[in-house]
Amino acid sequence: MSDCRFCGLVKGTETASVIHQDKDCLAMMDLFPISPGHLLIVPTRHVERFDELTLEELDALSRMTHKLSAAVMLTQLKAKQRPDGYNILNNNGTVAQQHLPHLHIHIIPRYKRDLLKVTGHLFLHAPGLFIAKARRKRLDEQAQLLGSSLAGL
Repeated sequence: MSDCRFCGLVKGTETASVIHQDKDCLAMMDLFPISPGHLLIVPTRHVERFDELTLEELDALSRMTHKLSAAVMLTQLKAKQRPDGYNILNNNGTVAQQHLPHLHIHIIPRYKRDLLKVTGHLFLHAPGLFIAKARRKRLDEQAQLLGSSLAGL
């Protein structure tokens, strides 16, 4: 799709803080993170919903999600602190609050006592109100840390 932001990121015509890219998927930092280390994984082929993936794409995306969730747990993303857990989130269709029509999986690191902050961000994200755009320098640093953890797995 020519006007798809994620397709532009996959092709390199848009800027992203890339953690990993291969022939099947792109992993990058979310520009509007719900928590430190919030990342996105997108298939390189344009598909809007999870059910549109081929079995090969599903396998590659699942494997990358699994590896990156492990990398998240190994990486000090917040003030020299590793996450205590994470959420994996995927919205399919506008009625499910999918704001960009290209399948993307969120991995949202969670930290002790972050419930109020995370709930507030999720409440605002659902209708498409994105606040607190992260600084590119910080996103690039997190992408590098996560990429190093991923390479060590």
